[in-house]
Amino acid sequence: MKLTENAVLIIDEEDVSGMYCYRDRDGTDFIDGFKFELQLQDIVVKQGSIASVQFPEEMYNQPEEIKQAVYTAIKELERENG
Repeated sequence: MKLTENAVLIIDEEDVSGMYCYRDRDGTDFIDGFKFELQLQDIVVKQGSIASVQFPEEMYNQPEEIKQAVYTAIKELERENG
């Protein structure tokens, strides 16, 4: 996962696998798993710091669960961090 200069958050397949791993192994929901991944990679989410999210191509036919968790977590972090 990386945040570009253009405020695009790029999520790769390993990030998604990590969120599934946290859920299956630890019982962590996707939102909390995503927040944890952001912390690990020192990405701070503030209001307007993420303009769009780019998911791996493999996810376009996957359930919306991960995508919704990512967008929800971003909104929550924006509110928390201003």
